[in-house]
Amino acid sequence: MPDTLSFRADLRRFVILAGLMLLLVLGGVLWWQLNGIEERHRERAQSIGLPLVTAEIAQHLIASPSQINGLLESLWRMPAYDAVCLYVTAGGRGERQLIHRGPWSRECPTNSAVAVMNGENQFISRAFSYGESGQGVLAIKLVGEIGRLFESGNIFILLAATCLSIGFLVWASARLASRLITPLQRVQDVLREIQRSGDYQLHVPAVGYRELNELSDDLNSMIETVANREKELISAQRELELRVREVDISNAELSTALWRLNAAKDRLIVTEKMASLGGLVAGVAHEINTPVGVGVTAASSMLGQARDVLEKYNSGQLTNSGLKSYLETTMETAELVLGNLARAAELVRSFKRVAVDQEQGDVRRFSLKGHCEEVLRSLYPQLKHTNIKCVFDCEDGLMVNTYPGALSQIITNFVMNSVNHGFDVGAHGELHLSLRSIGDSVEMVYRDNGCGIPPENLDKVFDPFFTTGRAQGGSGLGMHIVYNLVTQQLAGEIELSSQPGDGVEIIVRFPKDLGEEEEYVGAR
Repeated sequence: MPDTLSFRADLRRFVILAGLMLLLVLGGVLWWQLNGIEERHRERAQSIGLPLVTAEIAQHLIASPSQINGLLESLWRMPAYDAVCLYVTAGGRGERQLIHRGPWSRECPTNSAVAVMNGENQFISRAFSYGESGQGVLAIKLVGEIGRLFESGNIFILLAATCLSIGFLVWASARLASRLITPLQRVQDVLREIQRSGDYQLHVPAVGYRELNELSDDLNSMIETVANREKELISAQRELELRVREVDISNAELSTALWRLNAAKDRLIVTEKMASLGGLVAGVAHEINTPVGVGVTAASSMLGQARDVLEKYNSGQLTNSGLKSYLETTMETAELVLGNLARAAELVRSFKRVAVDQEQGDVRRFSLKGHCEEVLRSLYPQLKHTNIKCVFDCEDGLMVNTYPGALSQIITNFVMNSVNHGFDVGAHGELHLSLRSIGDSVEMVYRDNGCGIPPENLDKVFDPFFTTGRAQGGSGLGMHIVYNLVTQQLAGEIELSSQPGDGVEIIVRFPKDLGEEEEYVGAR
């Protein structure tokens, strides 16, 4: 708490200053009065008293010198005079000498010149003549006004009045301080008790002064306001605690729901991959069905011809021309069966590599061009019955050490998204896939000339569960899977741009080498 002035100390200082001011005022008044009285007495003595006295002394010096002492003593007895000095010369020659010594002349200088010289401060003097040549000087020392006051007792009355005034001032100040400080001390005690106990039922008591009563009323009103605010604060705090508990419960429920959602998303991602793989299986199975069917038909035909030739041989009806025709037909049929079986084996081999890559997800070193050709070959059954052509371009001899399964999944999702969402049924279109080496990275550019993506959907393409083909069974996870594969598995980046009616362009950049490699030459 900062240092502050005490009301008692401040009032004490006020009393001391007031007493000093009172003393100064009384001293000034007294000094002014004394100076005025002394000046008036000096003027009166010089203008009236001294001429009369010197005239009477001159008469006594001539007629009855013995009476001069009585006259001088009577003057000395007057309260205004402290000393009476009479200086005379004989025959008008020589210095004036002090004569007629007595109690009245104890403070008189022996030389009249000294008395006259000091007249301005101590003496009043008047020269006179007597007889034919006598000269004299009467010098009277005036009693100071302070001395007269002490002699008369007026100074004691003045001092007593001053002391009484100061005492009354001190008493009045102490009384006023008590009447003011005691109620304020009560107010302070109540406020401290409220601060200590927190009991806002306490009130400041009323006191005798109207102003202090108004202060008490204001403080009581403030205490009631604070009490009401505290009640509101406690109520708000309890409500906040309740809300916090509700939020905690909601957070727990949301965390559980989020965990379930992530688990469901993971399952859907796996399902989406399996569905993609299942689509490959269905397409490859359909594509294998034709060469295998042709091979079975050709083998059955060759088996029938072999049985006919065997019967003719056993019956001796086999001719040279018939045997030659059989051998030629057998050769053609065998070539037809071998070609179709080779085609089926190639499809199975491509599907096997793509399926293994997508399932295992290992890093290995492989030829980028050969791998992408196998992926596109496995997607041929999906494009076979459409009017969409696929154009592929890649540098020869471009080797990478990365995840082939992730790359297969990315290309598959690009192609299937274009087939399912980029073109109307039966519409003609083109898909372009190009890959090139840029330093230590590979840039893959995929584009189609389909219907494009509306601007309001561009920022949502990679969001999970966003799809415009929900009614056609779309899950909305295809491009989300692509984004995760590019940014997480391939450690790359992906950019997508599109204009309505102008197709889609997707640029993927990823490093050539991700680290440890597993040599795999099957796709070279």
